[in-house]
Amino acid sequence: TVCLDKGINYFGRLDLTFFTLMMLMTMDDWYTIIKETQTEFPWAWFPIILFMLISGLVMLNLVIAVLCEALSELSENEEEANENNKWDDKEYKVNGVPVSNFSVMGEDELRQLFDDLYDEIVFLRERDEDTDAVLEYMTDQVTMLEKLASQVLEQSTES
Repeated sequence: TVCLDKGINYFGRLDLTFFTLMMLMTMDDWYTIIKETQTEFPWAWFPIILFMLISGLVMLNLVIAVLCEALSELSENEEEANENNKWDDKEYKVNGVPVSNFSVMGEDELRQLFDDLYDEIVFLRERDEDTDAVLEYMTDQVTMLEKLASQVLEQSTES
């Protein structure tokens, strides 16, 4: 199709056809292309509009895919950063003393910290056993008091 006033052949050669299709895909001067091709082929508007719709949807799909991929990668990077930093936000204490930055401690300091931590665990276990013993003793006392109270009630009802 030759545009008479501009001397442009939109679909005459392969390279011009690709250039014209690129112009249609980007919707650059598409109305002029349709108008000029309709002078020679009155039905030409249909395939041109169809091509523009399909290529527009494909381009929109590509843009959305790139955005989704970027957001997915950003989300994964955030999750990795949160996973890596989740231990950094915590404050560690051994025997009530805050401990930070294990990586700069020497072997002897770390060994001492582990020994202190082990001692604290042993103490907590012993305290737990003591608590169990106290609870058992208190349960026995309550049971004895219930029996005593029931005996007192029986004697008061008899008299």
